[in-house]
Amino acid sequence: MDTNSINVIGFSAGGNLTAQLGVYWNTDWLEKLVEKPRKEYQPNSICLAYGAPHMAKSPEKDRYKQTKKLSGPNMVDYATLGNDQSKERIRLVNMTEAVSTDVPPAFIWHTMEDPYVPVASALNFASQLEEKMVPFELHIYQKGKHGLALADLRTDSKKDRSQSNEQAATWKRLYLGWLKENGLINLF
Repeated sequence: MDTNSINVIGFSAGGNLTAQLGVYWNTDWLEKLVEKPRKEYQPNSICLAYGAPHMAKSPEKDRYKQTKKLSGPNMVDYATLGNDQSKERIRLVNMTEAVSTDVPPAFIWHTMEDPYVPVASALNFASQLEEKMVPFELHIYQKGKHGLALADLRTDSKKDRSQSNEQAATWKRLYLGWLKENGLINLF
Protein backbone atom coordinates (compact mmCIF):
# COMPACT_ATOMS: atom_id res chain seq x y z
CA MET A 1 0.00 0.00 0.00
CA ASP A 2 1.26 3.47 -0.91
CA THR A 3 0.53 5.53 2.20
CA ASN A 4 1.86 8.61 0.39
CA SER A 5 -1.04 8.54 -2.04
CA ILE A 6 -4.27 8.05 -0.09
CA ASN A 7 -6.72 10.33 -1.88
CA VAL A 8 -10.28 9.73 -0.76
CA ILE A 9 -13.32 10.79 -2.78
CA GLY A 10 -16.92 10.70 -1.61
CA PHE A 11 -20.16 11.50 -3.43
CA SER A 12 -23.27 12.80 -1.63
CA ALA A 13 -23.56 11.06 1.77
CA GLY A 14 -20.21 9.44 0.99
CA GLY A 15 -18.85 12.98 0.96
CA ASN A 16 -19.84 13.21 4.61
CA LEU A 17 -17.89 10.03 5.38
CA THR A 18 -14.93 11.39 3.41
CA ALA A 19 -15.08 14.64 5.38
CA GLN A 20 -15.28 12.62 8.61
CA LEU A 21 -12.11 10.73 7.67
CA GLY A 22 -10.44 14.05 6.84
CA VAL A 23 -11.44 15.47 10.22
CA TYR A 24 -11.05 12.41 12.47
CA TRP A 25 -8.09 10.49 10.97
CA ASN A 26 -5.80 11.85 13.71
CA THR A 27 -7.98 10.89 16.70
CA ASP A 28 -7.21 8.19 19.23
CA TRP A 29 -10.76 6.81 19.14
CA LEU A 30 -10.60 6.17 15.37
CA GLU A 31 -7.19 4.53 15.62
CA LYS A 32 -8.59 2.23 18.33
CA LEU A 33 -11.67 1.47 16.24
CA VAL A 34 -9.65 0.71 13.07
CA GLU A 35 -6.99 -1.24 15.00
CA LYS A 36 -4.26 0.08 12.72
CA PRO A 37 -1.74 2.88 13.10
CA ARG A 38 -3.27 6.12 11.79
CA LYS A 39 -0.37 6.57 9.36
CA GLU A 40 -1.83 3.62 7.42
CA TYR A 41 -5.11 5.44 6.70
CA GLN A 42 -4.14 9.11 6.95
CA PRO A 43 -5.62 10.71 3.83
CA ASN A 44 -3.28 12.83 1.74
CA SER A 45 -6.33 14.60 0.30
CA ILE A 46 -10.11 14.45 0.32
CA CYS A 47 -12.57 15.17 -2.47
CA LEU A 48 -16.21 16.02 -1.79
CA ALA A 49 -18.30 15.52 -4.91
CA TYR A 50 -21.66 17.17 -4.18
CA GLY A 51 -20.86 15.93 -0.70
CA ALA A 52 -22.76 16.68 2.46
CA PRO A 53 -20.25 17.81 5.09
CA HIS A 54 -23.20 19.04 7.17
CA MET A 55 -25.39 15.95 7.21
CA ALA A 56 -27.81 16.08 10.14
CA LYS A 57 -30.26 18.71 11.37
CA SER A 58 -29.01 20.97 8.60
CA PRO A 59 -29.88 24.65 9.01
CA GLU A 60 -28.79 25.31 5.44
CA LYS A 61 -31.55 26.21 3.05
CA ASP A 62 -31.55 25.61 -0.67
CA ARG A 63 -32.20 29.13 -1.91
CA TYR A 64 -32.06 28.14 -5.57
CA LYS A 65 -34.74 25.48 -5.87
CA GLN A 66 -37.84 24.60 -3.89
CA THR A 67 -37.89 20.97 -2.76
CA LYS A 68 -40.75 18.86 -1.52
CA LYS A 69 -40.86 18.47 2.23
CA LEU A 70 -41.13 14.98 3.63
CA SER A 71 -43.92 14.40 6.07
CA GLY A 72 -43.03 12.82 9.38
CA PRO A 73 -39.47 12.54 10.71
CA ASN A 74 -36.62 13.75 8.55
CA MET A 75 -35.41 10.59 6.84
CA VAL A 76 -31.90 11.94 6.19
CA ASP A 77 -31.49 12.71 9.89
CA TYR A 78 -32.74 9.26 10.82
CA ALA A 79 -30.48 7.54 8.26
CA THR A 80 -27.51 9.53 9.56
CA LEU A 81 -28.14 9.42 13.30
CA GLY A 82 -30.42 6.44 13.89
CA ASN A 83 -32.14 6.61 17.23
CA ASP A 84 -29.36 8.65 18.86
CA GLN A 85 -30.26 12.20 17.84
CA SER A 86 -28.39 13.79 20.73
CA LYS A 87 -26.49 17.05 20.32
CA GLU A 88 -23.20 15.17 20.72
CA ARG A 89 -24.05 12.70 17.93
CA ILE A 90 -25.16 15.55 15.66
CA ARG A 91 -21.90 17.38 16.37
CA LEU A 92 -19.89 14.27 15.44
CA VAL A 93 -21.44 13.96 11.95
CA ASN A 94 -21.50 17.65 11.00
CA MET A 95 -18.06 18.45 9.69
CA THR A 96 -18.43 22.17 8.98
CA GLU A 97 -17.71 22.98 12.62
CA ALA A 98 -15.10 20.25 13.14
CA VAL A 99 -12.44 21.41 10.66
CA SER A 100 -8.96 21.70 12.14
CA THR A 101 -5.48 22.21 10.75
CA ASP A 102 -5.14 18.38 10.62
CA VAL A 103 -7.61 18.16 7.72
CA PRO A 104 -5.75 17.27 4.51
CA PRO A 105 -6.01 19.40 1.36
CA ALA A 106 -9.48 19.21 -0.18
CA PHE A 107 -11.04 19.36 -3.62
CA ILE A 108 -14.74 20.23 -3.56
CA TRP A 109 -17.27 20.44 -6.37
CA HIS A 110 -21.00 21.05 -6.21
CA THR A 111 -23.90 22.40 -8.25
CA MET A 112 -26.25 25.24 -7.43
CA GLU A 113 -29.26 23.21 -8.62
CA ASP A 114 -28.70 20.27 -6.25
CA PRO A 115 -32.09 19.78 -4.56
CA TYR A 116 -30.81 17.41 -1.84
CA VAL A 117 -27.52 18.87 -0.61
CA PRO A 118 -27.61 22.67 -0.54
CA VAL A 119 -24.63 24.36 -2.16
CA ALA A 120 -24.26 26.28 1.12
CA SER A 121 -22.94 23.07 2.68
CA ALA A 122 -19.94 23.08 0.31
CA LEU A 123 -19.43 26.81 0.74
CA ASN A 124 -19.50 26.55 4.54
CA PHE A 125 -17.03 23.66 4.56
CA ALA A 126 -14.68 25.57 2.23
CA SER A 127 -15.00 28.63 4.44
CA GLN A 128 -13.91 26.58 7.46
CA LEU A 129 -10.96 25.17 5.51
CA GLU A 130 -9.94 28.71 4.56
CA GLU A 131 -10.24 29.87 8.16
CA LYS A 132 -7.88 27.07 9.27
CA MET A 133 -5.60 27.73 6.26
CA VAL A 134 -6.10 24.21 4.89
CA PRO A 135 -5.42 24.20 1.13
CA PHE A 136 -8.49 23.55 -1.02
CA GLU A 137 -9.95 24.02 -4.46
CA LEU A 138 -13.66 24.69 -4.88
CA HIS A 139 -15.80 24.47 -8.04
CA ILE A 140 -19.48 25.41 -8.05
CA TYR A 141 -21.34 24.63 -11.26
CA GLN A 142 -24.52 26.53 -11.99
CA LYS A 143 -26.41 23.61 -13.54
CA GLY A 144 -26.67 19.98 -12.56
CA LYS A 145 -28.89 17.73 -10.48
CA HIS A 146 -27.82 15.66 -7.50
CA GLY A 147 -26.15 12.37 -8.36
CA LEU A 148 -24.21 13.43 -11.45
CA ALA A 149 -21.28 11.10 -10.67
CA LEU A 150 -19.00 11.46 -13.73
CA ALA A 151 -21.61 13.81 -15.27
CA ASP A 152 -21.35 12.12 -18.65
CA LEU A 153 -22.99 9.23 -20.52
CA ARG A 154 -20.89 6.63 -18.67
CA THR A 155 -22.89 7.18 -15.47
CA ASP A 156 -26.12 8.70 -16.84
CA SER A 157 -28.94 6.18 -16.47
CA LYS A 158 -31.77 8.68 -17.02
CA LYS A 159 -33.85 8.50 -20.20
CA ASP A 160 -33.80 12.28 -20.46
CA ARG A 161 -29.98 12.29 -20.00
CA SER A 162 -30.36 14.71 -17.09
CA GLN A 163 -27.31 13.24 -15.35
CA SER A 164 -25.03 14.42 -18.15
CA ASN A 165 -23.70 17.95 -17.93
CA GLU A 166 -20.83 19.15 -20.08
CA GLN A 167 -19.73 21.83 -17.62
CA ALA A 168 -19.92 19.67 -14.50
CA ALA A 169 -18.13 16.84 -16.32
CA THR A 170 -14.98 19.00 -16.25
CA TRP A 171 -14.59 18.17 -12.54
CA LYS A 172 -12.67 14.98 -13.38
CA ARG A 173 -9.97 16.78 -15.38
CA LEU A 174 -9.76 19.55 -12.79
CA TYR A 175 -9.47 17.05 -9.94
CA LEU A 176 -6.70 15.01 -11.60
CA GLY A 177 -4.85 18.24 -12.43
CA TRP A 178 -5.20 19.40 -8.82
CA LEU A 179 -3.87 16.08 -7.51
CA LYS A 180 -0.88 16.23 -9.86
CA GLU A 181 -0.18 19.93 -9.25
CA ASN A 182 -0.08 19.32 -5.50
CA GLY A 183 2.12 16.21 -5.72
CA LEU A 184 -0.68 13.98 -4.45
CA ILE A 185 -0.63 11.52 -7.36
CA ASN A 186 1.88 10.38 -9.96
CA LEU A 187 0.25 9.84 -13.33
CA PHE A 188 2.11 7.64 -15.81
